[in-house]
Amino acid sequence: MMCKFVIFIIVLFGCTYVYSDVTIPHSPITIDRAKGKTILLFIQLPCQSEGEKYCTGMYSINMKNNKMNFIFSFNDWKVISVFSVNIPGKPVFVLSTKTSDVKNLKGKYYRALQFEVIEGNDGVYVDFFPKEPQYDKFNYCFDGIDENNNIVSCSFKDSSSIRKELINIYRGI
Repeated sequence: MMCKFVIFIIVLFGCTYVYSDVTIPHSPITIDRAKGKTILLFIQLPCQSEGEKYCTGMYSINMKNNKMNFIFSFNDWKVISVFSVNIPGKPVFVLSTKTSDVKNLKGKYYRALQFEVIEGNDGVYVDFFPKEPQYDKFNYCFDGIDENNNIVSCSFKDSSSIRKELINIYRGI
């Protein structure tokens, strides 16, 4: 079943990539809202830019009109979790991680970007608005050993801790 799905995606994009070049770095996510459903797909393909071997792209399939849209490229960040706070009208978050490439830092960066879930007469889709403010405390949170050999711990490296903090923010706590 998954092979047919991946081949369908390749045909959709008119790509010339060989099947072995395409991987699914995160399972598809279904978002069900009053005006329809959308499916989020995460597809890893060889990057077009130099210096990066693989890039993860995020796509949305609107199930009402069967349109597929590119949303965001995570480049070399690894997607580890997709979650929401289960409050109507609130965004979906994608948590990703990247190993530090800074010379004196040993560890990982974490970031949780928010993606808006938009409902309209034509269905439900997800989009990223780069000018929308993100929560700074969830972006580029470092976990590891800093330049002074101090151990630094990121408080927001999993979806449950971020979700708990978001609920407090939404409730004004």
